[in-house]
Amino acid sequence: MFILKKAFFTIWAVLAMILVGGCDSSDTQQDSDPEEPVWDYADKGPARWANIASEWAICGSGMRQSPIDISVTTEVDIGAWAFKYGSSKMRAQNDSKTIHLFVDTGSSIAVNEKTFILKEIHFHTTSEHTFNGVVSPGEIHFVHESSDGEVAYVAALVQVGNENKAIATILSELPAEPGDPIEVDLFFNAFDFLPESKTFYRYDGSLTTPACTEGVTWIVLQNQLIMSSTQINGLRGIMGLNFRPVQPLNGRTISQN
Repeated sequence: MFILKKAFFTIWAVLAMILVGGCDSSDTQQDSDPEEPVWDYADKGPARWANIASEWAICGSGMRQSPIDISVTTEVDIGAWAFKYGSSKMRAQNDSKTIHLFVDTGSSIAVNEKTFILKEIHFHTTSEHTFNGVVSPGEIHFVHESSDGEVAYVAALVQVGNENKAIATILSELPAEPGDPIEVDLFFNAFDFLPESKTFYRYDGSLTTPACTEGVTWIVLQNQLIMSSTQINGLRGIMGLNFRPVQPLNGRTISQN
């Protein structure tokens, strides 16, 4: 009988150790989950991005980073390109770093018969790209992705002039405070956000925010979009200054059509 009691006690002790060990392991796992790396355009700004997280090291070591200064270009046959933007509803989000406009599926660009779907539009003040070292007061990015995951950005730099009617229709709808995306009760066509002339520069670069992933096709429009100083200041008042400085070209070719 004593032996049976001892065996019974031993079994329960082992089970208790397993249960406690399992709980401890779960708690430890939960406690050790890494937090999402935090970045911004101030104390944790572009000069520090490469050191914030190991997966962002390419922000400092990459050889094909964006943005760049566009000065020396090569005229080449870039092939067939087409903007196929249409009317869409949108969701707007202030994520504390920029204003995103998420669009319905249906707008795209065609690059040598390959389709890149427009996913979103967002804003920067001042410009990220520069022309011959000259900074513009703003820049708009049109983010596209192909079915196999390739990314293409269209960039339109902004210069001060008359009020932009397309921007005027959405400016009052943009969320002033950070939060989740909100539905905007209007239709807009991203094509109206582009300058009249669609000639452009093209180069291979990266995302301009962490993780600074390379392999991005950049199409930077040669002509700038006109916005009033009031509209530009309105965007800057919501976002603040949110640009990454230009990066070394490192021998890359900038082509133009």
